[in-house]
Parts: sequence; C-alpha cells; structure tokens
Amino acid sequence: MAVKARKRLQARACPRPFQEVPAAGRHKGVVTMRSVSVTAVVILVTGFNGGAAAGVIETTPHSLAALAGGRLNTGTDVTIDGGVGAVGNIWLGNRTRVSGDLYTTGAFETGSYVDVGGRAVASGKVGMNRGSAVGAIDGGRSVTLGRDTVVWGDLTAAERVNIDRNAHMYGDVSYGTGYWVHSRATVDGALGQGPGMPDVWNPSLWTTPDLSTTGSGTDYYAGNSTVVLEPGDYGGLNVDGNSTVHLSAGTYDLAQAWLGRDTRIVADTSGGDVVVNIVGSLTSDRDVAFETVGEGTLVFHVGDYVYLGRGNEAEASFLSYGNLTADVGTLVSGHVFAGADMWLGNDVHIGGVFPESHLPEPATLGLIVAGLGWAALRRR
Repeated sequence: MAVKARKRLQARACPRPFQEVPAAGRHKGVVTMRSVSVTAVVILVTGFNGGAAAGVIETTPHSLAALAGGRLNTGTDVTIDGGVGAVGNIWLGNRTRVSGDLYTTGAFETGSYVDVGGRAVASGKVGMNRGSAVGAIDGGRSVTLGRDTVVWGDLTAAERVNIDRNAHMYGDVSYGTGYWVHSRATVDGALGQGPGMPDVWNPSLWTTPDLSTTGSGTDYYAGNSTVVLEPGDYGGLNVDGNSTVHLSAGTYDLAQAWLGRDTRIVADTSGGDVVVNIVGSLTSDRDVAFETVGEGTLVFHVGDYVYLGRGNEAEASFLSYGNLTADVGTLVSGHVFAGADMWLGNDVHIGGVFPESHLPEPATLGLIVAGLGWAALRRR
C-alpha cells in the first residue's frame, strides 16, 4: 500500500462492528447461514471467608478492539489499540501491547515484557512473565507474577498469589488461599487474605444477521484485472494477484471470496457504508489492501473463517463467525471479532477505531445468579 494510504489507515476512524442491515435491503436466497450469537452466563459468587460478593463487569462490542468467542493468542510484538476479550483463554506473546482492559472467562498468560495498559480480569489463573506490566488484576484462581513485573493498581486473587524477584505491586494485594512474595519484591499497599472476591466479566449478547445470497457459481478474474462490482448478490469471488476491485455504497452478498497477492479492494463510501456479507470464508493472500474513499465505513461479516495474509493493510472491520487469523505484519484499523478462536501473528497491529454513531448498543445477557459458591464459577 502506498505511504499515503498507510497514513490514512493509521489516522482515520473505521467501522463499528456488527453493522445492522435493514430487512428491506437483504436478499433471502438459496445459500444461507443461520444467525449466530455468542452468549455467556456469569454467576455472582459469594466472597471467600464470608466476604463481599464479586462485582460483575459488562462490556459492549465497540468497547473492545478484539473479541474471540474461543481462545485468543498472539505472536510477538503485537499491538492492540483498545480492549481485548475472549470467552476462552488468552495468551499474549513477548512484547505485545494492549492499551485497554483485558477480559477472559478463562486463563490469562503472557510471554515476557508484555504491557497491558488497563485492568486484567480473568475467571481462571493469571500468569505474567518477566518484565510484564498491567494496570490491575482480578484473578479467578491463582496469580503468578514473574521477575521484574509491575502491577500499577490492586491485585485480587481467589486462590494463591506468587510474586517473584524485583516485582513491584503499587496497590493492595488480596489473596484467597495463600501467598509467596520474594524478599526483593515490593508491595506498596496492604497484603492480606480477603475478604473481597475478584470481579468477573459478563460478555455481551452478540446477535448477528443472517448471511445469504441468491448468487451461484464463482466469478474468476485473472491477474492485473480491474473489477467494478455493484451492490447485490453474487456466488463466489476469486481474484488473482495485482488486481483492483472497486466497491460502492451498499450491501454485497457473496458465497465466498479469495483475493490474490497485492490485490486492492477500494470501497467508495462517499455515498454511504459498504457492507460485505460472505456466507463462507474470506481468504486474502500477501500484501492485500482494503481501502476506503469517503467518510463511510467498510465492514465484512463472514460466516466461516477469515484469513488475512502476511502484510495485509485494512481500513475495515472483520467479523468472523468462525476462526479469524491475521498473519505476520497485518494492520487492521478497525475491529476484529471471531465467533471461535483468534490468532494474531507477529507484528500485527489492530487499531480498534470506529465512530460511535454507526450502531445501536447490543442487548446484553443479564442472567446473574446470586448465592452460589466459588466452585460453580470455576467449573464453567
């Protein structure tokens, strides 16, 4: 992508996820996918030692730059500008940076020198390796902090806390079943057992539109082609390398899409948003660019998996109802969502930027049951 396009990609606002498609504008056809929702039920538990009950944190889709319905794993040197959430475990590779809060209903673990600017809330265990830093920690099981780690706020664990050499806790440390603090570690605040419980995360109720198309067959375009597509229903779309595909404001319904190396998708959003609904998978080869012209947004809803090849650059949001992979060096200025697992390769950058005005707030699942023991949450 040209330097001008890269600068625009890093600076401009990009689409909010879960673009609503008006019923009148949808095409119900022979190829369909049932709508999918990702839900979670959070159990409100009583505190250990008869203490206070856990608090419940709820988030909305646009508050998170990356969200996985399963596991979320990153390679090294990944940057996520915003919050992160996963209904499975989260692993952040060496030198990964998350500027916002981090939420998981599973375990949260890191490589070395990871930086989480906000709070980490995990229903499972927490383990942070050497030189890593986080704003605060709520751990549903044990919390283990390696050498030279930093917690800028409070640390609350339901089970054991282990703090290694030269770690620095700037706030209070509250443990459930025991603790070990190295003689060269520092705890500025109070260190003691309970009585508080760590907070837990209640993910939003994610409801997605049906994906369908009346198109059939597959349209093939040779390399170095210039393709102009109007909104409407299509079958498959296969575009060989070094081609340019022009889209205009409206809704596109496709069976699947494959984009060859160095292909450019240019979405003219001067007349409104561009929404691409794909029943099957979206696969892009190396160095594919997704660009917008105008003040609107570009959003992909994908029924199967999304694979963004090495070095892709995208002024767009990608919402996969299966797995989502962004390969090495990919840059996405919008939001990424996976209904299943998410993998972000080395040097991936997720912008997580989208205007507030494009979508209403989604419904959230408010099923909270009080008075159940801590073991009930651990069995989830």
